[in-house]
Amino acid sequence: MSPVYDKEGELEPVSQKDKMWFCSWERIEPEERSFKNIIFMITYRLACHWLFQFIIFLLIIGNTISLASFSYPMSQKKEDILYKLNVFFTWAFTLEMIVKLVGFGPNNYRKDYFNLFDALLVILSLIDWGLTLPSRLNISSSSSDGGLLKVFRALRLLRIIKLVRRWTGLQKIIKKTAESALDILTFAVLLLLFVFIFALLGMEFFAYRVRLDINTGLIVPYSDL
Repeated sequence: MSPVYDKEGELEPVSQKDKMWFCSWERIEPEERSFKNIIFMITYRLACHWLFQFIIFLLIIGNTISLASFSYPMSQKKEDILYKLNVFFTWAFTLEMIVKLVGFGPNNYRKDYFNLFDALLVILSLIDWGLTLPSRLNISSSSSDGGLLKVFRALRLLRIIKLVRRWTGLQKIIKKTAESALDILTFAVLLLLFVFIFALLGMEFFAYRVRLDINTGLIVPYSDL
């Protein structure tokens, strides 16, 4: 679709026919620059194309499976494969973010909270990749980064939340769950207080009196161990 200008050089309003290619499921209409620059128009259409979204859907599923495949202990071969998959998914989602930023424009991009959420996960993934890179290149790095890497890796699992946008049934379940959580909030706080109080009582009554025998799996007096 080519932009249409009037005699004074101003951009004419977009016709209803031309609006057919608008990214309606994203609730985002193209900015004026999308009609003036071919690069912006191409990236906008690419970001709205169903095939692009389907590929992103498959990448999310693949990323979730790869993150769930970590185990301990793990062979060096499996670790290398998962690392390469992690790098692939990191740059694939980075490319998705760049395409949407260029196509939608910064103003439209930040209107969708899912886009901001995805941008945060991309940044965390890039930090994770940057922290992991020295050890892969046999460059000495601090061993204290291990816990931080696990946190970043776990947060990337939240990317599956992006599927909620296109999964209407799941949207309804999450909405009902949130409404129910608000209704039982007072009860949940009261239950938490009871758990905390009984945990303190347990520590007071049984600390250094009974312990678990790791050989038999039985609770025995502290003096018998």
